[in-house]
Amino acid sequence: MDAAELTTFGAVLRFSLNLESDASSFFDRLANGPLGGEFPKLARELAAGHRRRTALLEQVRSRVNEMTLEPIRGLRSPDEGLGRAVGGSATPAAAADLEEAIARFYTEVASAGRAILGEATRTFQRFAAESGRNAVRLRTAQSPGFP
Repeated sequence: MDAAELTTFGAVLRFSLNLESDASSFFDRLANGPLGGEFPKLARELAAGHRRRTALLEQVRSRVNEMTLEPIRGLRSPDEGLGRAVGGSATPAAAADLEEAIARFYTEVASAGRAILGEATRTFQRFAAESGRNAVRLRTAQSPGFP
């Protein structure tokens, strides 16, 4: 896989789906290769794990897509504070009102956004931990005739 700049969340999900698919194919090849010992069983287990991850990422992508289209209840634009600050005189008090209105808005948006992206964040964190453990298992696994 070539290094790519991932500039949108959709690109991250697409890359992750391809990564998991490529990893499952790699471990399938490893399971059917010349390595003996515990490698074939471990490789089959890891291939299955990456297939499960692919399915989970599909669910996450679907859920993120659904959630971006779902109505958000209780979130309002900060018209009152913005209108007063932007339309009024350019004073330090108006500037503070503007920043306070913006801060309230982003606090509310962050709360709504956390619900949308929280599932994806937790999934990626779990995948990172699993892959770290898998790397340790692979480095410590023994195969007759191979260092």
